[in-house]
Amino acid sequence: LMMRFYMDNGVLIWNGHGTTGKDAIGKFLMDLPVTEHDLGSLDAQRVLDAAVASKMAFLIKVTGTVKYQSKSAKPFTQTFIITNQEDKWKIVSDTFRLQEPIP
Repeated sequence: LMMRFYMDNGVLIWNGHGTTGKDAIGKFLMDLPVTEHDLGSLDAQRVLDAAVASKMAFLIKVTGTVKYQSKSAKPFTQTFIITNQEDKWKIVSDTFRLQEPIP
């Protein structure tokens, strides 16, 4: 279901593991365990045209906590770049990272 939001050649980097292409991304996301997310912040800003081949694009940053099944919640950040393709917003790039506390 989520794969329909990605461009055909979209890129996902999930905590250091890279996947390319919406079908591969869809399979990767379906294989993840069940999660519960609490969002802490959301920010979006337009990306300069020169950085994205003169297409309108936005960078979206999300932070919060994620809980995997019976494990304790951990902070995360997720950054998306989206662009308009055929009158629909599609994810070009998606980077998810669990945040580990500094000891």
